[in-house]
Amino acid sequence: MFRSRTSRRLLPVAALALALALVLAGCGSDSKDSSDKAEVKQPTDLVLKVIKEGDGATVGTGDSVTVDYQGTNWDTGKVFDESYGKQPATFSTDQVVPGFGAALVGQKVGSQVMVSIPPKYGYGETGNAQAGIKGTDSLLFIVEIKSTKAATLTNDCNFKSGSSSDAIKAAGAFGKVPNATFKKPLNAPGTQRTIMTAGKGAVTKAGDSLDVVLSIYNGRTGKQIDSQQVTLKVGDAALPKQYQAGISCVKIGSRVATAFPAKALFGKTGNAQAGIKAKDSLVLVTDVLNIAKPLTPGEWKDAPSVKFDGSNPPKVELNK
Repeated sequence: MFRSRTSRRLLPVAALALALALVLAGCGSDSKDSSDKAEVKQPTDLVLKVIKEGDGATVGTGDSVTVDYQGTNWDTGKVFDESYGKQPATFSTDQVVPGFGAALVGQKVGSQVMVSIPPKYGYGETGNAQAGIKGTDSLLFIVEIKSTKAATLTNDCNFKSGSSSDAIKAAGAFGKVPNATFKKPLNAPGTQRTIMTAGKGAVTKAGDSLDVVLSIYNGRTGKQIDSQQVTLKVGDAALPKQYQAGISCVKIGSRVATAFPAKALFGKTGNAQAGIKAKDSLVLVTDVLNIAKPLTPGEWKDAPSVKFDGSNPPKVELNK
């Protein structure tokens, strides 16, 4: 459910795999021949069914929501996580895979929804190996919205350049993974940003959701640690300022270099798995592509029936 696809991902979002178990309802108890029932087809588009409409506050883009969920991989039918019997999950709608977040935005607290998510709006071509999700797998979620809290937006336009960020060079086409170079080791005393190439679009402001390409490098070794295209919100309090530096108060079409101490994200321990020491500095190159278009699920007209009382795990009727 969450955007990060492996534990190596350095975006400050949780790397969890949440999906929904399909349970055959009434197996062995229905005397009617199953051949009389039409098999539910797996959708190819992002589609949503509102099982029950709530009457609480409406979830907005980037809001923090608390939900109960259950999920499955459409292509394998295997269960790999659910909140029922555990604790409800709380996260920002911007922190999860696009299809999941889109299913929640615009819904009211108390609502129960079911959404089918194709790969491009889920974990993409890389999938999520840890969760057993391939790049071609679709996901099915049932979600009950417990509460929502409006996003806190604070736009910071006061980032300054410095000798560390000014020393970063990045070759390669805009919107593609750049080849960033700098004199090693690069040591940033604080967060610095340099606008390497100024775009010609509008200046970003608090609340803008932006499609960006992020590439991060170790300032000590010069090696690229990670690169991916994601959607980030300007002024989102849940997004560390080191990432905000690349998107706040810049023109659409800009390429921005940010340098900062690794301990600002990883504390005194660093991140051994990614080869980051606590004393390292990190380099982040951000290409600000465009203002993201809202993703809106279609209506799931032939969705399977669901037995859902809100207290027990949902049961999805695979045959209509």
